[in-house]
Order: sequence, then structure tokens, then C-alpha cells
Amino acid sequence: IVGLSLGMAGGLARRSASAGAKAALVGCVVGLIAAVSISLLVLPNLFKTHDPQSHDLLLPLLTLGSICSSVGAAGGLAFGIGIGGRARWMKSLLGGLLGAALATVVYEFVGAIAFPTDKTELPISQTHATRAMLHVLVAALAAVGSALGLGLSSKKRNAGPPQS
Repeated sequence: IVGLSLGMAGGLARRSASAGAKAALVGCVVGLIAAVSISLLVLPNLFKTHDPQSHDLLLPLLTLGSICSSVGAAGGLAFGIGIGGRARWMKSLLGGLLGAALATVVYEFVGAIAFPTDKTELPISQTHATRAMLHVLVAALAAVGSALGLGLSSKKRNAGPPQS
């Protein structure tokens, strides 16, 4: 859904519904393939080695971070495709990846401190609130990262001509 949404947003920012639809389709497919393949690689290791009594956040952070970062990268790629220009694809992809990685770090630490009994160290936490928090953080920070990666901040766009 992140890839689909960011792809459509990129196309609409370009004022091209067809580019948005194409980018949304690419983002949806790439996001699905990335999330499933990364999950199949990292989740067996987490379930095999994770100690529920441990307070160590490193393995859960790396596991969830790799899954969320792949989703953010797919969303960033879709946004770059929607905006147009092959040179923008990698910048947007990297921004989406970094934004989603940051979202995962924020989620793990906020979850450990504010929701200590919700098992946020697991790939699927126990409560609706913490699951929603992860989804919103990843989507929002991947979008922000993609935009910043492309240099699309509002300060740049709203800045007028230099005063002399």
C-alpha cells in the first residue's frame, strides 16, 4: 500500500494520472515482492533465536527494520517513477529506505518505553494501536524521506527570488 500510495502521489505531483497509475502499479508489485521475500529470509531467524525474556532490541530492530526498509524503498522508487526522470529514482528510493528505517527505530524505542506489554519486539505486536503506529510511521517517514531525497521541501518551493 505504501508503494501504491507513493507512486500515485508522485504521478499526481507531476500532474499525470497515467504516470501515477503506472508508478502505483510498480510500487505495489515491487513492495509486495520486497516485503514477502525479505520476510521469508529474516523471520525464521528471529523466531529461532529470539528469547521472549530478553530485553535486547537489536535482533527485533534489525528484523523489522529490514522488512520496513524494503517497503519504504519500494515506496520511494514508486514515488520517483511517478515524479519522472530516471535520475530521481535512486534518490527517492534511498530517501524512502532511510525514512522507513528511521520509522522502525522510532517504533521500537517508543514501543519499548510507552507500550512495554504490547510485545512490539515481535513482527506483529499485540495491540491495534501499536500495529497502526508502525504502519503510520513507516508510510509517513518513507514519504518524507522520498521527498527530501528529491529535494522537494516546501522551503525550496516557496522561496522567492533572492533579494538584493
